[in-house]
Amino acid sequence: MSLKFHLLTAEIKRELISNEQVFTYYEIGFIYLSMFFLLIGYSIASLYHLKIYNSELNRKFSLRGKMKLTWLKFVIFGFIIICVVGLFSFILSMKGYQIIIFRLISVISIFVFSNVIVYYGLKLPDLFSGIEEKPSKQKYEKSALPPEQLRRYLKKIVRCMESEKLYLNPLLTLQDLAKKASIPSYYISQVLSRCLNKNFYDFVNGYRIEESKKILTNDSGVKKTILEVLYDVGFNSKSTFNTAFKKYTGMTPTEFIRLQKSS
Repeated sequence: MSLKFHLLTAEIKRELISNEQVFTYYEIGFIYLSMFFLLIGYSIASLYHLKIYNSELNRKFSLRGKMKLTWLKFVIFGFIIICVVGLFSFILSMKGYQIIIFRLISVISIFVFSNVIVYYGLKLPDLFSGIEEKPSKQKYEKSALPPEQLRRYLKKIVRCMESEKLYLNPLLTLQDLAKKASIPSYYISQVLSRCLNKNFYDFVNGYRIEESKKILTNDSGVKKTILEVLYDVGFNSKSTFNTAFKKYTGMTPTEFIRLQKSS
């Protein structure tokens, strides 16, 4: 509220309120513009934190296809568009233009935006549960493993992955591997990062891609489709499999099969 308004008498205050003249023209403009820019600023900050969250998913989960974040980006960008449309509509109204179409677009956009949030909130409640907090830098430095211990842990992790083929489990998590190898999860992250320069997601998918290559080059006479192969090795979507396969081999699964046939 305007400071001058509170210094007025009760009678004048009632008159200003009844005539909707509590704020001056410039005060209204300042309040609304500040609100719009704050909302856009919060949206940009949300995109930044979403990027950090995605990095945490790479570190803790072996399959991102199960936890797609595309809808979150859609919601944030949708919110930014709503703010921009509302800001444009407000600027026009301040200049004396009353364009109904912009007000209508704002109302419809808000309605659609709200329903999208409710829909995903009911359909995917697990996405709102968060993930385990990353240890602080100070704590991580104190728990740094000596080189010899790193090598021992790495051998144990690799032996566990290869002997039990844990990577074939599409829902494999860092905690699952930690339990199987009897190594604290934060040490596993440290070992993979320092010894292999990989996060958990890349480490597991490397095994999956190697397994898929063996199946695709199988000469036993049993031919499987790419879709069958990706499910067999632990992926749950074709797009995720294709992206990972090209990352590790430099070619798509189809190109890999064609190359094998020609050689």
